[in-house]
Amino acid sequence: MLKKEKFPELISPFLKKRIESLKNEGRYEDARKLKLQYEYNSNEEDVIRTATARHYEADSPVTNVERLYAHHCCIEINFVCKAHCRYCLRSNYDKWTITDQQIHDAVQYVKNEHLTEVLITGGDPFLTVDKLYQLCEELAKNCPELRIFRIATRTITQDPEYILDPKYRVLETLEKIKKLNRRVEVATQINTWVELDDKTVEEAIAAIQELGILIYSQNVFLKGVNDEPDGSELIKLYQYMRYNGIEAHYLFHCDDVRGAGHFRTSVHDMVRCYEKLVNSGQVPGRCKPMMALMTGIGKVILTDLNAIEYKGDSLWIRSQYRLEDRLKYNPNWKVPDDAFVDKDGYLWIEYRGEALQIRMEDKR
Repeated sequence: MLKKEKFPELISPFLKKRIESLKNEGRYEDARKLKLQYEYNSNEEDVIRTATARHYEADSPVTNVERLYAHHCCIEINFVCKAHCRYCLRSNYDKWTITDQQIHDAVQYVKNEHLTEVLITGGDPFLTVDKLYQLCEELAKNCPELRIFRIATRTITQDPEYILDPKYRVLETLEKIKKLNRRVEVATQINTWVELDDKTVEEAIAAIQELGILIYSQNVFLKGVNDEPDGSELIKLYQYMRYNGIEAHYLFHCDDVRGAGHFRTSVHDMVRCYEKLVNSGQVPGRCKPMMALMTGIGKVILTDLNAIEYKGDSLWIRSQYRLEDRLKYNPNWKVPDDAFVDKDGYLWIEYRGEALQIRMEDKR
């Protein structure tokens, strides 16, 4: 059994107030869906052998840079948040904030690799705005081929008042980054429509959008939060995203990270709800997400062509990632133990979980 050090519970004052407000309104189920994402649960101690300490090992040559894709990389700027999501991919990381030397090294890496896009993440970049601007300014100054900044945050729904308060300079910093003549996008994560059903959250979203910055969301399919078999929770979530002008990106199966096993459904359950979401006529095509698995070789969109073989509780997936290509842009990368390279040079990965097999039922 893997040993997981306890991930400290952290719930922002805004979220606490919001949960209590929902209870006072008699919306106990809505309050539960918010609370479940942030409140410590003793099930976190039930760690299965396959669970990993982190979501993948990118093995990039520069500290705080993760590289799994050809034209862009992820730069981690801190590990500090307004609240701790209990299924966090980085829940086993130490706390830190990027140093000036690490900024320099990351910028040189982006420049030398001729990357066109970076995702700046954490933690939450909005909580260290000076470092965020410093990184973006240095990237813009030194990397002429870089076209797009993506900045990842959950502060929008965890503490929108922080975004709107001028003393924290979030909007001011975003406006300055926008003037660096690069496309700027804000990435967030919203797992239930309840998170958007709040006036202050709506105001924070609108304030960012008024700067000419697109907001998109990649969401996680979580047991007890948005996994109703009829797909109703997902349908309402994506309707609310559409109402607020938030673009849909990925819908992820919950990753097999230590301590998050109680949030994981079967892949079959996610596919069933996804079908209700995208093929029922309940939401327009403009707000339908891509269904994805996070694996040790990168994100994979599940299709009937790549989900090749079922073995017990495992699903073998054939990707279109080629080892030869991966090593060209990340020579340090190593094939994970649960992956192999086929005779054509493509990477396969074993995706583990409970009752993964997808069965087509005869409804005729």
